[in-house]
Amino acid sequence: MKQYKVTACYTVYCYAIVEAENKDEAFALAQQMDGGDFEMEEDYGLSDWHIDSVKEISNF
Repeated sequence: MKQYKVTACYTVYCYAIVEAENKDEAFALAQQMDGGDFEMEEDYGLSDWHIDSVKEISNF
């Protein structure tokens, strides 16, 4: 049988509390934060996933 590398990804919803004057400032501050500054949402942290690609191993 042939072997295949199947690449998949999934979404992780997380949040951070940001102090700011307005929504735009909060967005800008959050963009500069590290991923470790965010915490996973308890109710639906791990969400949908999908397969991105399937490649025969001899081809990569």
